[in-house]
Amino acid sequence: MQSRSNAVIISKSEVDSQKRGGSLVSISLETRRAFLDDLDKKILRILQEDCRTTREQIAKRLQMSKSAVQYRIKRLERSGIIEGYYAKINPVLAGKNYQAVTLVRAKYSPAYYEKLGERLASLPGVWAVYFTFGDNDFVLLVRGVDRDELLRTVESMTKIRGIERTTSQIVIKTVKEDPRIEI
Repeated sequence: MQSRSNAVIISKSEVDSQKRGGSLVSISLETRRAFLDDLDKKILRILQEDCRTTREQIAKRLQMSKSAVQYRIKRLERSGIIEGYYAKINPVLAGKNYQAVTLVRAKYSPAYYEKLGERLASLPGVWAVYFTFGDNDFVLLVRGVDRDELLRTVESMTKIRGIERTTSQIVIKTVKEDPRIEI
């Protein structure tokens, strides 16, 4: 394991060694979070606010060189902290006026959550799938142009082998929906 610029880099051989009982302490995504310094966090905040902000603009705001900003962003991308860049689209103006939160109960079997989760995620209109503990196994967020489209999506869920039951709540008004993470 080597440390470079506040990021921990672990080789594949070190991970494989762990699987065979090596002495490296378990590594999780939370470990990565601990290695973000204040400049990394400031860069992430700026990019979350507007991912079109140029490297020059970020450098000027943070009083650093453009190359240092570029290096840090590339490191954040390589480490998986930055997973991509997206446009925030207004679903109502894009014609997806109806939204539902669907709770799914499934039959337990080995690795069922992976198979069913992928199958549920592939359904048209499903934009989020969460595997959960509790009375329900999955929480899905679904969008559609009208009630009929939502109904077709929910009906297609019930046809998937392993799904025992679904319960849907229709969203009347979105009070807050913000994918940004507080850093």
